[in-house]
Amino acid sequence: MKVSKLLKLHGMLVLTLHPDITLAQAARRFAQTVGGRKFSLAVVCDSEEQVLGVISLGFLVLAREIRRLADQTAVATLDIEQMVKQMQTAVSAGVMEIDRFAEEVRSGVGTVDRVGGQFGQIISQVKTLSERFDTVNHGMRSLIKAGNPDALALVGYDSGAPVEIEGFEVTPDAITIGDAVTITFTLVAEGETPVMVDYLVHHAGAKGARSAKVFKLKKVRLAAGKPVLFRREHRIREVSVRRIYPGPHVIEVQVNGRVLATATVEVTEAG
Repeated sequence: MKVSKLLKLHGMLVLTLHPDITLAQAARRFAQTVGGRKFSLAVVCDSEEQVLGVISLGFLVLAREIRRLADQTAVATLDIEQMVKQMQTAVSAGVMEIDRFAEEVRSGVGTVDRVGGQFGQIISQVKTLSERFDTVNHGMRSLIKAGNPDALALVGYDSGAPVEIEGFEVTPDAITIGDAVTITFTLVAEGETPVMVDYLVHHAGAKGARSAKVFKLKKVRLAAGKPVLFRREHRIREVSVRRIYPGPHVIEVQVNGRVLATATVEVTEAG
């Protein structure tokens, strides 16, 4: 085979491996300098068949390299395709979540608006009920002070509870207007019993006895068989809304609306 043909074949091989150079430059690379001597494929090969074998081997190496690159490209393409699919799935799921969140927000705004409108009605109703509660509470206090059994039962006090009073006394039994008396007694119950303890003072009037004035003493839970001592000082004097007249003043002890003991104090004008 002529050297020119070998140069051309070799140049094509080099050009394939190095596409950035020209065919002439590739042909010139065929000659190599080794120890100051130039060799070519024709020099190192004994026959044209050997030369063609060397060149074919080069193309074989090139083909294998191209196949390897193609395989890598195919794998990379599959990886990229898989990544794109995953990204699409993630984006779709994200869009669905955003849509659902937006719907929940719209629903929540509607609910808030609806509830806000209802709050006005609720507040108005509460104000009305508050006025009614005040009326009921005032009535309840009056009934409880009067010892009404039903009213007491509503707040947890049994007017028929087995409670006994012991050692009741009001001292001294005679005073002048402006002085004080001391009320002393002990309560004992058979079983554990909640009690509301009051005392009533029936002041003498200009034309006889008046209605009783109730004074709150104590709320306590009596333990079974354990006596509880009560003591209160009460001054009988005039106030802006009440005038004190000489005469007998009656003092009563009331437990759960039931009067358990009575004493009389004689009140005279101050000398």
